Amino acid sequence: MDTHLAAKVELNIREHQLIKRGNAVVVAVSGGPDSVALLHILFVLSGKYDWKLIVGHVNHSFRGAESDAEADYVAGLAAELGLPCEVGVIDMPAYIEEHGANTQAAAREKRYEFLHGVAARYKADCIALAHHADDQAETILMRLLRGTGPSGLAGMSERRSEKKWN
Repeated sequence: MDTHLAAKVELNIREHQLIKRGNAVVVAVSGGPDSVALLHILFVLSGKYDWKLIVGHVNHSFRGAESDAEADYVAGLAAELGLPCEVGVIDMPAYIEEHGANTQAAAREKRYEFLHGVAARYKADCIALAHHADDQAETILMRLLRGTGPSGLAGMSERRSEKKWN
């Protein structure tokens, strides 16, 4: 593991008070490199901070067997680390067809709904998600295309407060 990256993540968590000692944390893991790296870093830090980690994965059913294999990979990774894992399967193609929703927006909505449910079941204090620079740039671009004002010319914030699930 890149100890420099882990140290940067730890510093960021402490500076922004993102996760407190003893917290239960749902870690959203897609199976991609960003979320897998986040899981590994939080796992390494969890002993030091007494965090209880729960892995949450959503199979959106967009890619058939490939989506199923990704869910199996995440579940296997969680098992290797000795962490509980919740996998949600959502037939997003059917949901989108039925509701006529934007694919990305609908997938995000259903993913957050699932993660909030996991957080409630485990009485988690927070949900951790991994985002990279391309995600931030995409957020700004989408806001520009929608005609945002000056306040929308920023990426995602470090912390997002929502109505508590537990």
